[in-house]
Amino acid sequence: GLALLAGFALAAVLEPDPRGYGTHQRLGLPECTMRTVFGIPCPGCGMTTSFAHFVRGNWSASYAANPAGLWMALGCVT
Repeated sequence: GLALLAGFALAAVLEPDPRGYGTHQRLGLPECTMRTVFGIPCPGCGMTTSFAHFVRGNWSASYAANPAGLWMALGCVT
């Protein structure tokens, strides 16, 4: 339970990237390799952004960033 709370707390501190992906870079993590090399998003692209929108109650932006992120966040809450 504490790990879930920590994840949501971290998402609350991070400002969602307006591009819909890349919020994880604010944690010092590198850009998505698949996007950099091939120019296409990986299945995880936008996940951190999705969680950051979710904790702010902006579920439509959460879904737009990564639909799986919205469903995962909902699953973690329940």
